[in-house]
Amino acid sequence: MATWSKVSLSCNRIDCRKQGVHGSISARFRYYQNVCTSSYSFTWWNWTRWEREIDWMALNGINLALATVGQEAIWERVYIQLNLTSDDINNHFTGPAFLAWGRMGNIRGWAGPLSPSWHNHTLILQRRILARMRELGIVPILPAFAGHVPRAFQK
Repeated sequence: MATWSKVSLSCNRIDCRKQGVHGSISARFRYYQNVCTSSYSFTWWNWTRWEREIDWMALNGINLALATVGQEAIWERVYIQLNLTSDDINNHFTGPAFLAWGRMGNIRGWAGPLSPSWHNHTLILQRRILARMRELGIVPILPAFAGHVPRAFQK
């Protein structure tokens, strides 16, 4: 059995397929997550926890999943190329626990800024998340531009 709280399998993670453990599902698309979950829980996860979650997704037939980790690091690079300052960017991004609400444009800068080490960590983590999802046949749903920009764009 594979649940969020416990995995009790007689085989080693995804290698269960090789041992004949399988299932079927009729739905073509099996979507997982919502944009707020990334701030409730996922923000604090390390690679070990992410790998467990992705394996759980695969074991439960998920084939579409949000992959939002690290997007602020990418937006920071874009904003720098658009000549925004570090202060401009820091006043825009929320702290980790509030990323979803910042991404939706509900708040700006709350409990921020995000450190350079945070950005580096999330980029490395996202690369691993994407590789694992793709390895297991899960299509990552990457974020798009939602239209919320730092206030400094008004300058």
